Amino acid sequence: MIRDYFQKNKSVLLTIFFVVSLAACIWSIYGQTLGYPFVFDDLPNIVDNSYIRIHEFSLHSIIAAATVGINSVRFIPNLSFGLNYYLDAYNPAGYHLFNIIIHFLNALLVFDLSKRLLVIFSNRHSSSTALHIALFAALIWAVNPMQTNAVTYVVQRMTSMMTLFFLLSFDLYLIARFSTAQVAWRRLLYLLAICSGLAAFGCKQNAVMLPIMIVGFEWLLSYRSDTNNITRLVTCSLIGMVMVIGAVFWYAGPNPFATIMRGYGDRNFNLDQRLLTESRIIFFYLSLYFLPLPSRLNLNHDFVLSKGLLDPVQTLFAVAGIILAGAAIFFLRKKKPLYSFVMLWFFGNLALESSIIPLELIYEHRVYLPSVFLFLPIVEFIYSRFLSCRKLVYVLFGTLVIVFAVLSWQRNEVWASRVSLWRDVVSKSPKLARGYANLGMALALEGNNKEAKRVLFKSLSLDSHDSNVYLNLGNIYEDQGNYNESLQFMNAALSAKKANLVKIHAVISEALWHLGRYNQALSEANLVLHMNPDFSSARMSKGIALVHLGQAAAAMKIFSTLEHEGVKNVDLYNNWGVAAYKLGKIDEAIMLFKKGLKLDPEHKESHYNLGIAYGAKGMLKEARREMALGM
Repeated sequence: MIRDYFQKNKSVLLTIFFVVSLAACIWSIYGQTLGYPFVFDDLPNIVDNSYIRIHEFSLHSIIAAATVGINSVRFIPNLSFGLNYYLDAYNPAGYHLFNIIIHFLNALLVFDLSKRLLVIFSNRHSSSTALHIALFAALIWAVNPMQTNAVTYVVQRMTSMMTLFFLLSFDLYLIARFSTAQVAWRRLLYLLAICSGLAAFGCKQNAVMLPIMIVGFEWLLSYRSDTNNITRLVTCSLIGMVMVIGAVFWYAGPNPFATIMRGYGDRNFNLDQRLLTESRIIFFYLSLYFLPLPSRLNLNHDFVLSKGLLDPVQTLFAVAGIILAGAAIFFLRKKKPLYSFVMLWFFGNLALESSIIPLELIYEHRVYLPSVFLFLPIVEFIYSRFLSCRKLVYVLFGTLVIVFAVLSWQRNEVWASRVSLWRDVVSKSPKLARGYANLGMALALEGNNKEAKRVLFKSLSLDSHDSNVYLNLGNIYEDQGNYNESLQFMNAALSAKKANLVKIHAVISEALWHLGRYNQALSEANLVLHMNPDFSSARMSKGIALVHLGQAAAAMKIFSTLEHEGVKNVDLYNNWGVAAYKLGKIDEAIMLFKKGLKLDPEHKESHYNLGIAYGAKGMLKEARREMALGM
């Protein structure tokens, strides 16, 4: 009886086993990342993005979190960051857990889509065989070490969420496309597919490729002897063309080509060089995907530019390879439509970020969506050819899953700290100035200012025009109390390329009030707040300047607001205490100085000011003790 039950429900039980195994594999790989810090582009998009800081649910805060910031068109991931902040501020655990869940859901969709594609494109596979092939294909994709850049790297939720809605839309389209249910039900599925596609576009602009993928799918089906397939192809092509053209003009403006060409103004490569280089990068991506050793993976590759078809010579072979791939897609369309579709999916979904758009040349997370079906034809081929040795096939694929999972776990260890991540980058890209710049910043954040300065000067020796390096050096000198030197580096930062005016003027304001130049500090703070009214360090600098310019009451309002928003440091409480003291609120001043000293017991100025406050209360013993600590 038990055997009969298992036999009848074999597919359901196998699917449940797959889901449990998938969850266990993903958690074993990514569970360790919950405590990992925010890195690189996490900082401007999340940590320094005041608009995602939702303190209470209101229409205004939700709209601001979704649509304001440096990536305002990616409103769904932005809103999810706001939700993370609302639940637990900047505790990275919630952000990482959200990413892990998205990756798990994506793997389930890869599994379901793989089953459907096998059935659609191949008549020789039973539903049971398709289930087994899809299971292994999805598992191998989910545990591939190359996915760490899209899962562990928090801000790349933009990529993984786009993939989620992209795959869901395509899956719903296939369900509706081949459903024999009533017309109303199929229309509902098509509507949901459209909604999911729009959501994908609200995560990342790559989703514009979705209608093209559907057209490609219908093109492959059009070679079957069914006139409805040709009608569908024409219909999908027209709809897809309208959607793609509309998206391009919506995002790039009335003159898309001019917008694109302007983007090359800040790059060290031109359009021709980018196109030639990307041909090599595409095959480099494939090599990384099929041989994803942690020693080969890198957050920031330093890839040599192609300056001609023979410079380097690999460019010619890469261009020829892409042409051959296009020919293979066409010539395999009838006999091996699955192979054609997988190649079309891979090259098509890389096209936007690997062609004319003047983006950075290479990032591993860009392969997250294009790679979802790469192992499907391989698994299908091996499974079909060695059907008589099924157990051996299971051992082979199971071993590959385990090996990939171990390699992913090892790769994730690099992300454990900012320093370890950027040390990994500079060891693999020793001539990349950005690697040293970010390593220097990471070392400075850990308090290792001596090594941070050495590394940052190394970055300047490779690229003397990077404004962020001067900014970080200025920050270090300010932390060390060398305020005049800090101002020199800030002035250099202002004249360098891609100057972050908000951050630079904010640091200048801090240095000026430390030097007692309060009027100038106030002017710099106001300049920052004109550009970004919510920039917290500039607001604090303004408050500090106001304290010393006789506007203590206004300063206290600023300090109170900052504390309510989560800003807590010794400078805040020390200057807040001074403001309270000047207004005759001695008890409040004492309480504020004590708050600051809990955060930094060695802060001499707070001890000295607390001593003065005690003296005003007639507590002479306590006053002498605190003033001695402040001398």
